[in-house]
Amino acid sequence: MNFFTEETSDIEGYRKNLKSLQGKLDKQTSAFMLQDSFHDGMPLEIKICNPFEQTEYEEIADSIVDINMKIRHWNETAYELYWTNVMRYTMDFDISRNSIVGTDEVLHYRRLDEWGYDELTLSTNGKLHHEIQLFSGTTIIIECSQFHIKKL
Repeated sequence: MNFFTEETSDIEGYRKNLKSLQGKLDKQTSAFMLQDSFHDGMPLEIKICNPFEQTEYEEIADSIVDINMKIRHWNETAYELYWTNVMRYTMDFDISRNSIVGTDEVLHYRRLDEWGYDELTLSTNGKLHHEIQLFSGTTIIIECSQFHIKKL
């Protein structure tokens, strides 16, 4: 994370970064990212899609792996997020980090927990780099060709 850390919250710098990505995002996604946030939203479902059906090996220019996430916005509106042509995906979920401060009591009912902060940037290879931090301490990193947000 470059714009949002424990030491800094560079909202204007991040907005400038998002504006530079407008050519890579559709209008709806760009508008949402500039005007809204999933902060305090609850991820409901994450799917990794690997539609491998070919019977012979062939040259493929892009990854065919996609990731979809359903999320309930803090205002109760449901959205689906789509990352397509995923080149990198990591998620470091560990339920034991989701505990009451100063104790070892794990808050199992919080599950993944709410969306904290995220940054959508351009990686050095020209792909979109999306880093998401959940309040449970889980970090999700996705590098892909395209990112879309759809209101359900």
